[in-house]
Amino acid sequence: MNNYLLIFIVLFPVYTTLAQWEAGGSFNYKSEVPKTGAGLYAGRNLPFQWATIGLKVRFGIDVYPGKEENSETFNSEELYTDLIATLFYRNVSPYFGLCSGAGHYSVNDFDKFVFFIGVPAGVKFPITDWIQPFIEIAATKYFSSFDINLTKQDISSFQFAGKAGLIIRF
Repeated sequence: MNNYLLIFIVLFPVYTTLAQWEAGGSFNYKSEVPKTGAGLYAGRNLPFQWATIGLKVRFGIDVYPGKEENSETFNSEELYTDLIATLFYRNVSPYFGLCSGAGHYSVNDFDKFVFFIGVPAGVKFPITDWIQPFIEIAATKYFSSFDINLTKQDISSFQFAGKAGLIIRF
């Protein structure tokens, strides 16, 4: 029983700690259709934090709505989980990680759920302990081919994305 209590205290400390959770929003731009969108995420620091590097897990959603001149709609929604390692420096905090998730891609006659893995990397600019703007790039590999006969677009299953946003830590 004491072991369970010790594990609970380590994972969910009762004492007040600063900035273990964070939430963020971003403007997103992808290399493929649909190109622009927005994202929201929530993250939690893991108990493995050192003086120069820390680990966190984050969960998020990115939404990419779009429309072309000929009234064809392009939509993509992605749910993901990241494992992020952050380097702690004074004025910047670079980070990198691994990402996996599932998304719904709807482009013309192509309407499918696809799984993906990715590698995000970015940098946060701490203004205060609680507010941090960030920029991020990510390379993503979708486990589906986008049939050009259905999409009427040449969409690659290997895509790049960029994000710019704001993080609030609490």
